[in-house]
Formats: sequence, structure tokens, C-alpha cells
Amino acid sequence: GITEGGHSFEEETVVRDLALQGALILMQHCPRLQSELHVTMETPGVDGAKVMKLRGYVVRIDSSEEKGHSAVGVVFTE
Repeated sequence: GITEGGHSFEEETVVRDLALQGALILMQHCPRLQSELHVTMETPGVDGAKVMKLRGYVVRIDSSEEKGHSAVGVVFTE
């Protein structure tokens, strides 16, 4: 992703809420509103873990969720 200061970042994080259209993700970085995010998720499968790569954009940021973290709402475009 891209921070509000314009710097790119990558982090491992926790998905709080997941739907077909998007997700609420807890992040240490605070991404820029309406910026693009690339989300990679590992999902369990019969043949082992599978990797899903999704692209989306930031539609909501709530920095009061947990101290030092932001709750980031992402809408998936792919």
C-alpha cells in the first residue's frame, strides 16, 4: 500500500471482517484514503494452503480501533 505520506509499505496483518466485496483489516500503517492495496491471503485447502491475491482500494480508516493500529476498510476490485 501507500501511506498518507506517500511511502509504499508492506505488512503482515489480521483480517477482522471478510466479505466477497471487501474486508476490514487491522494495520499498523495508515494507508492513504482511496489508495490501492494489494492483499495476499493464505487459505486452507484439501491439498494444503492456497494463496489468493486480491486488489482493492481503501474506503475507510478508523484509527481508534486499537492502540497503534488502524481499522482499514477495503473494497476489492478483482
